[in-house]
Amino acid sequence: MKSGCDYLLVHSGNRDCLSVFCPETYAKCLELNLPRHKSGSSFHIYGSCNGLLCISDNTMKRTYLWNPSIRKFKRLPKSLNRDKYRYSIATIALGFGLDVGGNDYKVVRIASFSHGICVEVYSLRLDSWRIINALPPVTSDVWNEKWAYLNGVVYWIVQEFSPDWRDIISFDMENEVFQRIMLPDRLLTVTDSISIRVLEKSLSLFHHRKDWDRGYRYYYDIWVLAMDSWKMIRTIPLPAKGKIAWPLAFTANGGVHFTMRYENWQHRKLRVVRS
Repeated sequence: MKSGCDYLLVHSGNRDCLSVFCPETYAKCLELNLPRHKSGSSFHIYGSCNGLLCISDNTMKRTYLWNPSIRKFKRLPKSLNRDKYRYSIATIALGFGLDVGGNDYKVVRIASFSHGICVEVYSLRLDSWRIINALPPVTSDVWNEKWAYLNGVVYWIVQEFSPDWRDIISFDMENEVFQRIMLPDRLLTVTDSISIRVLEKSLSLFHHRKDWDRGYRYYYDIWVLAMDSWKMIRTIPLPAKGKIAWPLAFTANGGVHFTMRYENWQHRKLRVVRS
């Protein structure tokens, strides 16, 4: 895959490992061991930039920067906000990327506590956290775990309840500020799944929808943000069999890698769908 990533890195049944697959043949190249800890919870990827990955457990308390090419982990220091707020607090979003101007990799952690939201930023260069004053322009604590990183900015989809719609929230790693980006009008109040991705160096959305008029067929509509305006550029019909699918990556010749779940929820397959 020449235009995105060189390999597919996915969970494949063993929660202590991530498997590396060739994107053309789907042959497994190797397995990479994840850190182990007493809680036994699995790890998820919360950011990727220049070959470095940000991974954390389900609670987002134990966070690591990982270089899979040399198989080395760096555990991040303890969060500051748990010392500042000595009551219930829960991380609701993580983001990872490069502060291009400062030539520094950063992790942003957004946490919810009883009186509001706290944001802290980790600097790899300084190897420390600091709490910042910038706050996301939303009141919701329902943040989609799907993320996108592009040109020094991290993006998430956030579910708002008043009014009942979704927004995109961005965080600029260099300036350390949040911004709100509206979804396309057609997607503001949809109940179907929406994933945020990067397609051909542009921010994109995948809308997974069901067409009731076509025999309950499933489709992905792809939207791209260009010049501050959303445009739907492709509609991909999904295979008739398979309950759920979500995009993993793009191929150099216009295909899209999907994960498909079948009747047995433990049974997953990788496949390419082309327009």
